[in-house]
Amino acid sequence: TVTVNDMVVSASDNGDPSITIDDVVIAQVTSDELENAPGSTDGNTFDDIVIAADCKSVQLRAERDGSLDGRVYTVTLKVTDASGNVTTATRKVTVKLSPGQVNAIDSGTRYTVNSSCP
Repeated sequence: TVTVNDMVVSASDNGDPSITIDDVVIAQVTSDELENAPGSTDGNTFDDIVIAADCKSVQLRAERDGSLDGRVYTVTLKVTDASGNVTTATRKVTVKLSPGQVNAIDSGTRYTVNSSCP
């Protein structure tokens, strides 16, 4: 489980001083691997990305397709001020293919989950 507080240090808006980290939500999460890859190399599971109803955390499955190069999740965070202005930022969460791998390689979006938060 990864929370907004794990990914964001603070939030502020010069035009709306009431904005805080509590206003940041998870808008979307993508994966560079399919949710359930063909064959049996990814554990044959679903629900690899589950965004909480309050959009303050997301559960990410720590598995990857063993025939690829590690998994990269991209979490899009969003904050909206009182005037309706929206700002987004992204954070990456990686699952290495093997312990010795330096890092997972982002090979583009293959699977997306959108949150229900405005």
